[in-house]
Amino acid sequence: MWAAESVLQVSMGEKVFGEEFPEHLHAEHLNEVLKHEWLSATVINLYARYLYDKFISPGGLTNKLSFLSPHESRDDVKGNGSISRILLKNKKIKDKMILAPFNFGDVHWALLVIDPDAGIIYFLDSMDSGSESRLLCCKNRFENALLIYRAYNQTKPAKSSRIKWIRIKCPQQTNTIDCGYFVSRFMKEVVMQYPKKIPDNYFDEYKCGTYSKDKLSEVKDEWAGYIFTNVIPGGSWIMDFLET
Repeated sequence: MWAAESVLQVSMGEKVFGEEFPEHLHAEHLNEVLKHEWLSATVINLYARYLYDKFISPGGLTNKLSFLSPHESRDDVKGNGSISRILLKNKKIKDKMILAPFNFGDVHWALLVIDPDAGIIYFLDSMDSGSESRLLCCKNRFENALLIYRAYNQTKPAKSSRIKWIRIKCPQQTNTIDCGYFVSRFMKEVVMQYPKKIPDNYFDEYKCGTYSKDKLSEVKDEWAGYIFTNVIPGGSWIMDFLET
């Protein structure tokens, strides 16, 4: 049995996140999900790992979809360091999309979906209030990184050196807690719809004003099922307990 005070180190593979790094799972991260609290970067990253293991790898999409850890982009203010380095590791892979959940001051989550070769970044924010300032913050970090990528990987002159940002009209949260759950669903729906590009008014199959409680619970159930079955040694019994 996994003790509450234990810390589990989970390998985040290079194929999943561009660089391999250890994620440290604490009991507090389990509580975030089980008690429906605001989600931390660790929980978001582990859900991304679930999506990779469940859909991307079995679907033969390992060269088409990957993630950028928010740990990398948090301190890379100008996009000259971690972000550009990881993008450049993908420079020989065409038509790849990189999903980058981004955290604003431990207060709010939004999702960027980066199409490096097209020079396009899609911006999905589940809260309209303050969204323009958050978009500007992302531009300051990610535009330079993508320009560095294009400079090193440009096989023919680009029609424009500008990065195109597309703000997506996506489902909106109704409280201040659920942004991490919304970003998690956004990631899943982008993965499920690949290779379709994200339309300005989001995917028809998932278009709605907000997510229902059931749709958010799916995220919790998938995360918990993955962790208790694949990460915590002998933890599968916990899922049986939760379902009773």
